[in-house]
Amino acid sequence: MVAEGRAAIGITAVGPGRTEPGDGLEELELLSDEVIVAVPADHPWHGRKRIPRKAFLQTSPVMRDPGAHDRRCAEAVPAEHGLEFAEPLVEVGSTAVAKREAIQRSAPVLISRLSLDEAHDRLFRRSVEGLTFPRSFAIICRSVASLRRQDRDLVSFLRRRSRAEAQEAEASDGAA
Repeated sequence: MVAEGRAAIGITAVGPGRTEPGDGLEELELLSDEVIVAVPADHPWHGRKRIPRKAFLQTSPVMRDPGAHDRRCAEAVPAEHGLEFAEPLVEVGSTAVAKREAIQRSAPVLISRLSLDEAHDRLFRRSVEGLTFPRSFAIICRSVASLRRQDRDLVSFLRRRSRAEAQEAEASDGAA
């Protein structure tokens, strides 16, 4: 929409499997994220801190639809190592549905780290041996200099708030 001129600013995922935002667009770093594996308490991986890579790649997870960036990111990382995932157990159109399906099917799910609240979701993050799925989010616009003042103010606010939350998270991680 930004590239087409229908919106002044947008937010896009950045990382493996990313679709380029378009020529002539500026990107401003917003926040870091990662696609993670989460499992319900009744899944065998719940008792593990780290999932063996081979087991992970051979297990069919709940995944978002092929157009979702977290799905493209999750598939691109193994592909960079010459590896492939098992076919998805089910493909869904939203993160909320992915979480629900993972619990109902007692299956692993690939979702954004930012979307997981372990206590609320009853899903638990597990790392995969030798694989990480980093990504980030960026604000995109045609030109920061050409934005209306209220749009520049919004961009500044979002970036300040994102940095403040990242610092708070780092401080709480260091205290734990």
